[in-house]
Amino acid sequence: MSLALPAFAEETLSTGAVVLPAVDGVFEAFRTHPLVGLGDDHGLASGMDLCATLIRDPRFAREVGNVVVEFGTAQHQDVLDRYLNGERLPYVHLRSIWTDTVGWIPPAGYLGFARFLAAVRSVNKSLKSQQRIRVWLGEPPIDWKAPTRDELMKAMSVRDSYPAGLIEQQILAQQRKALVIYGFEHLTGGPMLRGKIETTHPGAFFTVIPYGGAHRPAACMPLLDQAAKILPTPVFAIPAPGGASDTLRECLTRGRQVFDAVLLYGPPDTLTRGAYMPDYVLDTDLRLEMQRRAQLGGMPLIRFPANLSLRRADYDVDLDAPGFSDLMDAMFARNDKDGVITAAEYQDPIPK
Repeated sequence: MSLALPAFAEETLSTGAVVLPAVDGVFEAFRTHPLVGLGDDHGLASGMDLCATLIRDPRFAREVGNVVVEFGTAQHQDVLDRYLNGERLPYVHLRSIWTDTVGWIPPAGYLGFARFLAAVRSVNKSLKSQQRIRVWLGEPPIDWKAPTRDELMKAMSVRDSYPAGLIEQQILAQQRKALVIYGFEHLTGGPMLRGKIETTHPGAFFTVIPYGGAHRPAACMPLLDQAAKILPTPVFAIPAPGGASDTLRECLTRGRQVFDAVLLYGPPDTLTRGAYMPDYVLDTDLRLEMQRRAQLGGMPLIRFPANLSLRRADYDVDLDAPGFSDLMDAMFARNDKDGVITAAEYQDPIPK
């Protein structure tokens, strides 16, 4: 379903598209849909920057108020609630939100995820308790202390049905709205998250697919070129009143699913992945625990990619989580001499 064009929507392009600022596009979508599915190209720095910008916009707390994310486990919803409501939690407790997930994708080790949660926390500090933004963790819960392989496989099998049930009960049944930040494959139909929701709530979602990473239809580049002459990126491109052209339809299509908008961040070769959390390759205790889980059938132990560089300066951010900076300092002091750790310098404490 296309948006009713807002007053500020820009001119129609020769590609049969109308473009509008991405942030405004999200809020326009919420006028007609309770759920906006913002397709996540996992780790793309521009993607998490946009999500943080949305959260900081006063309209979000006032008109939406809820976010459902793929990158955290519902096992620790209480931990996140406490953090977002202002409690200072040790970093090793906070990181359990994204390190205890059952899914292999998204890789939990992106700094952008933590910074997004810190941005919500910062916004909530200025709001009364009943006005605060709630972030719902969509990954199925699992207790990693002693799971059986059957329990692990069951949790992995409900990575779409679990968040669908959460959205049904906590958002739609309560007449609420939510921004749903999930990998865009989950926003297709059939057995995926969107398909499960729209079986009983047809048209509940307005879905957005990003162009530039895993989704690169050739038709999108001329669309981006034209759109960039009208507005600074990121922008939404949506069908013009007369309907989408073949060019725009190609940009909106993934498999059998046609999305409602394509999100244009910029030329694909200019887009970068965000900083990778160093814990996964530098913190021996965490690596030993992840190795144990891998032996149970969980996420494979992450190795230091050959093209990865870790810069200490990237982690000079304020998560307001005691122990974060101390852990970063200790890990870099053990493994680094010049502020940057490369694969050539890295010595894995856990042999292959």
